[in-house]
Amino acid sequence: MKSTPLGSNSNLRYSHAWLWCKYLNYGEGGLGGLCYLALGSLWLAFGLFPVHFVIAEMPFWLDGHRTQGTIVNKSKHFERGLKGRVRTSYTVFYDFRDSSGDLQQGHGTTDPDSWSVAREGNTLVIEYLPSDPRRNRPVRKPSPNDWGFFLMVTLIPLCGGVMIYSGATTLVSGIRSLARCVQLIETGHVTAGLVDCLEPVGKRRHGAAAYNCGYRYLIPPRGGVPSQIKSGAVSLHSRLARRMQPGDVLLVVFNPEQPEEHTVDIHRARYEDPAALSPADDKLRIHSA
Repeated sequence: MKSTPLGSNSNLRYSHAWLWCKYLNYGEGGLGGLCYLALGSLWLAFGLFPVHFVIAEMPFWLDGHRTQGTIVNKSKHFERGLKGRVRTSYTVFYDFRDSSGDLQQGHGTTDPDSWSVAREGNTLVIEYLPSDPRRNRPVRKPSPNDWGFFLMVTLIPLCGGVMIYSGATTLVSGIRSLARCVQLIETGHVTAGLVDCLEPVGKRRHGAAAYNCGYRYLIPPRGGVPSQIKSGAVSLHSRLARRMQPGDVLLVVFNPEQPEEHTVDIHRARYEDPAALSPADDKLRIHSA
């Protein structure tokens, strides 16, 4: 069994940086996490738009005080919006006395029905902040849309945060896995692997997008442990899979201390020729037969 000593890069055709670029370009490194990060950021940004409404509401939720106000006037304002639509806002003006007995003035929008029946001298319920009575408004009737707005304010940022966390976790895990894969290619021991099957995964217009390649590889005897045959699988781009068929030989690179930790040299970064590892190749074919 031929192998390279752990820690030696003399059997590499390419540089460390080239290996990183090659495997990143091949789709390794958890790059799908970047998509989650981008989508999560968009969701989070979209969810932050209504946050200023929540910030404005929070003081009234925590310290709002209700009292009776007296209507002194009302007005209706027309505003042309998008696509030429006219939007109408209904405003009432009122006086009220705060908790100190001081007369305060205020105004605020209300719904069309309440505005239509409002008359000078009528009373309405308003709420204000005792610490700043100038911040006041009419108490609005609860609407079924309030729950929808609350869910939107809560769930959209939450979903964005979850997607960002998932994307970051996937990206970090993928980069660690890629770093370990490159390290194995650079420093691991080599052995022959034998292709068992090639199964198409996904569909494109002109054929499968990728192939799942199942294989077996031989771990040589070590420390009194006899040789072992292990199995594995690797995802191959269609352009690589089209050049392979069951029975072909692969170059498998493994960690001699933990032989189950291995990878396939799909980019032919090592100089070793898997076909030249005839003892391993023969044993695999005998086992297959």
